[in-house]
Amino acid sequence: QEKYSDTFSLDKDYELLDSIIKNIFTKYYSKEFEVTQIP
Repeated sequence: QEKYSDTFSLDKDYELLDSIIKNIFTKYYSKEFEVTQIP
């Protein structure tokens, strides 16, 4: 029971972390892309 709830909360944390990472990566990547596009 405890193990299941630990896994479940870890899963939720991972989803949250994943969305944050994607968000940061997307912003960073688009900045890098803009910089790259400047001649």
